Amino acid sequence: MMHPSGSCGGRGGYARASSSRGKQRQSGQATPVPCHRGFFVRGEDSDYRQCPLRQRSPRHYPARARAPEPDDLGKAFSLLRTNPGQALDTAGVLLDRYSAHPSLLVRICQLKARALFQLGRTDDCVAFINSLETRVKNDKGLLLAKARALQARGCLRESLPLFQHLYINHEESAKDHKAQGLALGRLLQLMGDSDNLEQALTIYTQLRSRMAGGRVNTPCNDKDIELTLAGMLIDEQKWSQFDALGIEARFFPGYESHLCLSIRCFSELLETLGGPAGRSRLLGKAIKSAVLAVETGGRTNASCISQLAHCLRLLSGWPEVLLHERGIQHQEVRRLNTAAKLLFDTADTLAPCRQRMEKDQRWRVKERELLSLLARQHSAGSL
Repeated sequence: MMHPSGSCGGRGGYARASSSRGKQRQSGQATPVPCHRGFFVRGEDSDYRQCPLRQRSPRHYPARARAPEPDDLGKAFSLLRTNPGQALDTAGVLLDRYSAHPSLLVRICQLKARALFQLGRTDDCVAFINSLETRVKNDKGLLLAKARALQARGCLRESLPLFQHLYINHEESAKDHKAQGLALGRLLQLMGDSDNLEQALTIYTQLRSRMAGGRVNTPCNDKDIELTLAGMLIDEQKWSQFDALGIEARFFPGYESHLCLSIRCFSELLETLGGPAGRSRLLGKAIKSAVLAVETGGRTNASCISQLAHCLRLLSGWPEVLLHERGIQHQEVRRLNTAAKLLFDTADTLAPCRQRMEKDQRWRVKERELLSLLARQHSAGSL
């Protein structure tokens, strides 16, 4: 959930799905530009320009052959999540070793760009890609890395045409088309306003229908599509529609569904006007799902760890009478707050780029307001 400025100049990036309620959060919405391709065109100055979305018909995608890679390159890509610094060092070595091999050069450049992004060096990531020769920097993987780096910096309008270009012009496989469609939709969500949100929903529903054999408004078995749609319903605070997706009962593999469920309960908790009992129920479910997300994510996923930290920090300020009902004694409250700080630090260590990412201020304001209210009530002795 984030509220990016939408203009290049601030530091920014990913934390949670954006909120779509309230005021427009993007200084400029996606402005359609007519063109023969439908909604994207590249001009004489090599800049990408936006055009309006159009309905797309189902397609069949042929299998794509993959070129062999050296073992050391494959191992280096596996380091991106666990040790991006080592991945970056390895990329430097591989660039020296394989710079004369065109088939490997692009993959090595992708590795370096993604490592820079994972380390939070988004400026260096963009500069590196821009420094490459035209043939290399126009590779779809590097275009995607550049688009994500620009998005992380808060340059939403600059990243938008790149995401659009990838969605329209690089459909070699169904997997690529889905990934690029979801990335474009998420960016449109971040930009906010009704037109961009409608375009995002159109993309999600088209992808979902395609995966469901052309049936509209029918659940599909694709975890990424279902959870992205669920995230948009969280942003819209459409709790009953979210619950109708049945995420909890579908047992998707991985941590993502647990994280999504935790964010859903936490978000409703911040918005609800109900009493302490209702909020306690939501907080309990949010904590349970966050713990499952951390465990399923191998205790190394920064987003899961950060979500659990938010839950524990809120629990540490919870009314004492409600804590006592659940067997949490006064002396344990301080340990909850300490644990939350440790988890936040761990998440930042695992993903340094998080600190440079622009966060959705709306839900954070709600969280601070609730924490302040709880603190005042404790100070007044009303609990």
